[in-house]
Amino acid sequence: MAKLKCEIELDKAGGITITVEDPQVRRTQMVHLDGVKITLKVKGQGGTSTVVQEEDKVRVEAKEFEVDAQKITLRAKTSVLIDSKSTVTVKSLKNMTLDAKGNLTAKALKTVKIDGMSVVAKGKTKAEVSAMQVNIKGKAKATLAAPMVDVNAKAVAKLQGAIVQTKAKAILTAQSNGITNVKGSLTNIQGMLVKLG
Repeated sequence: MAKLKCEIELDKAGGITITVEDPQVRRTQMVHLDGVKITLKVKGQGGTSTVVQEEDKVRVEAKEFEVDAQKITLRAKTSVLIDSKSTVTVKSLKNMTLDAKGNLTAKALKTVKIDGMSVVAKGKTKAEVSAMQVNIKGKAKATLAAPMVDVNAKAVAKLQGAIVQTKAKAILTAQSNGITNVKGSLTNIQGMLVKLG
């Protein structure tokens, strides 16, 4: 190992500077206390990392920043901002919870995907899905259930399938303000009492 160059500089105006230099690998470690802030800096061929501690702020600048601990707790009295110029990934080997006492907003300029073995979306008062085109698909079965279901189309409403069944436990009403067409290769109309016209 090459000999290190160590310096301690005391200056009543500038403060204290401690420098350790390894000329062989061109790496410098520096601690500077100037009465206002504490600066720790490591400079080498791979880059420069800096930690600046002031009375109300700590700033860390580095090419890569790692925290490895058994438990990590982050608390902010006002706001938390995470800003990345590239990709942000959050992973958990177990459960993950997002809990907001106010509103929770998820927004993307492109596609938003939710994927899981089971997906449950629940609103205590109202749930709304709005888009230029909405597709709901079930590979086996799709169920829509409520005390009252209202299906309203501004133009055309279509119900299509190999077999279509419409069943009412009390009263079934089919009404049109214009023309009503009932057509089939074989058409059956049955009832205890049938009125036409």
